[in-house]
Amino acid sequence: MEHISGILSANLDVVYFIYGLAFVIMGLAILLQPKKTAVLL
Repeated sequence: MEHISGILSANLDVVYFIYGLAFVIMGLAILLQPKKTAVLL
């Protein structure tokens, strides 16, 4: 496990890039869903 954490701490720019990219993809997936008409009762 220490080997993996050593790799991650040595490449923090790549780790944060993937983290930010995942957030962007998640946001696009939410925004691009077809809009449902809200029915208020």
